[in-house]
Amino acid sequence: MKLFNKLIGLGLLATLIVGAGLRADDQAFGAVMARYGDNKVFEGALLVARGDDILFTGATGFANREWRAPNGPDVKYRLASLTKGFTAALVLKLAEEGKLSLGDVIRDHLPDYSGPAADVITIEQLLRHTSGMQHTTGLPGWFTGAFRRDISSADFMTEIAKLPLAGEPGEQYIYSNLGYYLLGKIAEAATGETYAQALQSRIFGPLDMQDTGVETASDIIENRADGYMWAARGGFRNQGYVNMDVFGAGAGLYSTVGDMFRWQQGLMGGKILSAESMALMFEPGGAIGWRVEDWALPSGEVAQAINYDGQIDGFTSYLTHFKESGITVILLGNIGTGAGAKAQMTKDILMALKGQPLGKLPLSYRLTKALVDGDLAQGIKAYRAAAAQYDVDEGRLESFGNELGWAQMPQKSLMMRKLATELFPASVRAFVMLARTQASAGECTAAETAYLKARSLVPEEEAELREYLSLQIEALGCDQ
Repeated sequence: MKLFNKLIGLGLLATLIVGAGLRADDQAFGAVMARYGDNKVFEGALLVARGDDILFTGATGFANREWRAPNGPDVKYRLASLTKGFTAALVLKLAEEGKLSLGDVIRDHLPDYSGPAADVITIEQLLRHTSGMQHTTGLPGWFTGAFRRDISSADFMTEIAKLPLAGEPGEQYIYSNLGYYLLGKIAEAATGETYAQALQSRIFGPLDMQDTGVETASDIIENRADGYMWAARGGFRNQGYVNMDVFGAGAGLYSTVGDMFRWQQGLMGGKILSAESMALMFEPGGAIGWRVEDWALPSGEVAQAINYDGQIDGFTSYLTHFKESGITVILLGNIGTGAGAKAQMTKDILMALKGQPLGKLPLSYRLTKALVDGDLAQGIKAYRAAAAQYDVDEGRLESFGNELGWAQMPQKSLMMRKLATELFPASVRAFVMLARTQASAGECTAAETAYLKARSLVPEEEAELREYLSLQIEALGCDQ
């Protein structure tokens, strides 16, 4: 098994499967890893378990591309927003200890915090993303690198406090890293410990999580992976410097797949929180730090999943536990894989467990490989020459187009939008996405044409949508 994991990490899976006489499950899981690794959709580590039995650990790609150091189960990856589950558990634990109450307001614990509604926003609202606080991306200068510089915690709190609310406290769900950052500071004030110390004494230590911690800008961490992003001319580029000090309790942890399994087992096994706190944390439709939702599987079954994910420059994470079967799938990666692909990879693992073969290769995966190979246009041409070989899904193509835009490749994003309208000519959404991307690229007339096409596809009875599209056309102001 160790040899199997190592060879996967070195990209030598196919050689091993041909002649090594592996268990059927290992071969099936390896085939899933090969699909995602070979097409450059996912690189990182995978753990699959049933109950408390680990069925498989493996990895694909490189933890460090310069040194050709392979990814592996012992490699540490940034968790990004999977951090929030730890922060939520810590806060609920402190409530059990009587150090705070979920009804406390921000100013009860941070009296010097001057942000709006600090005497109204409750800890529970911060936990549930109903505080009205903006997300990190609302900080002026966030996208231009202003917060990649060193900044003290006090100065960062001052920057957060300057932001106006995006909504009234308690009225609506507005995802906010900054709200969770404040929860970390509230935990520090309530305990007199650092966020890292509070986690160590209440979670990491009790669960023997020796490879998990809070990353800071100056840390040297053994076996830490580097993060990578697509490069415009093919291949990958370094994700660039990220100041982890500004993520804190919202997205600042790192871990391994093994430690994340200890976390899942310990938390869901009742080793950290009381039954009352557990019921609150995993309440269907109102979970805290997690999602509890029904998943439609390729087999036609519906399974209840406890799940959360994270994504930060160059890194990605995904943990899913299926209650009825006891199956847990953990993905930690270092090429920023999108949420849709991680969900599909998790479903492919479930199908592998049932002995079901992989279906057709998704077109978006073939195009991802073409992008990394340096010729997206050639990938589209190859698809057209053998279209029947691929699974064409509008949602996946849209996600791929979104990711290309986020990676600052607007022309390649446009290629995906145009392909989507070609493949789904009756889709209002496909033309709307094309129009938005064209507008962002400064192609006003083309965007207007795409919006007009989208409007023409809307049934007459959907007057509200037609009016919305008319307003979008007017807002373009192409004739002004």
